Amino acid sequence: MACLTEVEQARLAARFQPQFLMFRLHNLANMTQSIPADWPPALAESALARQLLACAKEERAVVEAVTPLLLSYQQEHQEHSLLDPHAAILECIWGPAHGSRQVRITELQEDFNGLLRSRGEIYEYSVKEVGWKLRHMSFERVRDGAGKVLRFTAGIRRRIHKLVYELGLDLPRESTCPDCLLGQTPGNYGKTA
Repeated sequence: MACLTEVEQARLAARFQPQFLMFRLHNLANMTQSIPADWPPALAESALARQLLACAKEERAVVEAVTPLLLSYQQEHQEHSLLDPHAAILECIWGPAHGSRQVRITELQEDFNGLLRSRGEIYEYSVKEVGWKLRHMSFERVRDGAGKVLRFTAGIRRRIHKLVYELGLDLPRESTCPDCLLGQTPGNYGKTA
């Protein structure tokens, strides 16, 4: 399919965008995140699929037409996240964040490389690279007498939960953790008190 010129895009937008917006306004009350019971489980668990199909869930033909595409995207996303270093770091600090006060960056680096190695990654990240990834994720490390550590302050724990939720990682929730309970309701992590 050839790319559309800007003029063609503007013409299409002028013709169809008002119709889609009007459809959305007319069906706003029906557009919920609930899903039909007969949807494939992979779609039911996908926030993207729920959002895209919320207004068309009554239209079986639309759902059937886009289901293979959404399932393919979901599978590709899961495969990519297995080797995503940011997701792997979150997986490695998830447990300690619920049971420890801090984790040493050297210990985190070992766990992180071990997790990625178990998934087929051959590259070994250095302690410095793990530190840079933590900094990129807005996790401040502090130095103690034996090296750098990541302290699990309330703010850091909230940030961990927010990122886990945003990346759609399926990690075990702690029933006594207020951040885990908050994250079970979609949209909560984007809101401030």
